[in-house]
Amino acid sequence: MIALGADWCNSARGFMFAVGCIQSRSCHTNTCPTGVATQDPYRQKALDVPSKAERVASFHKNTLKSLASIVGAVGYNTQANYNRIISRAASMMDR
Repeated sequence: MIALGADWCNSARGFMFAVGCIQSRSCHTNTCPTGVATQDPYRQKALDVPSKAERVASFHKNTLKSLASIVGAVGYNTQANYNRIISRAASMMDR
């Protein structure tokens, strides 16, 4: 998305996979087979929170590494350049 000229992009799918989602498309039925999207205490037992927390943290760390690689490839490799990106993103959020 960024390579196509987007100013901002968000993605939660990767994080959902990291937490154990298998895209059974039953989130709204309260019968999520992995326990990710349910209020049912029995089904929630299927979710091993400590191991999923490690997976999500690892995914996030690697996502940031990839972002740094992409941003570096376009020449933003100093703190000043990063600050410009952050301030631009912040101003876009205020719109």
